[in-house]
Amino acid sequence: VWALVISLGAGGVLFCALLLRGQRIRLTPHRLRYFFVTAAVSYAFPNLLMFSAIPHLGAGYTGIMFTLSPVVTLVF
Repeated sequence: VWALVISLGAGGVLFCALLLRGQRIRLTPHRLRYFFVTAAVSYAFPNLLMFSAIPHLGAGYTGIMFTLSPVVTLVF
């Protein structure tokens, strides 16, 4: 839910800015590649690291680290 709220907030602001400028979103191969790389670095890799750490570190510590996922993304 946290990632959804952040993504919808930022995406909504950018979408409104595009609409105000009178532009459309064009899905070019370059943009699609950017979207996939951004999704992997921002969401998939940090979540994969956190969920793979649960069996070794315990759910409590991993839960704390999961709430710090924006910091982990910044480290990447």
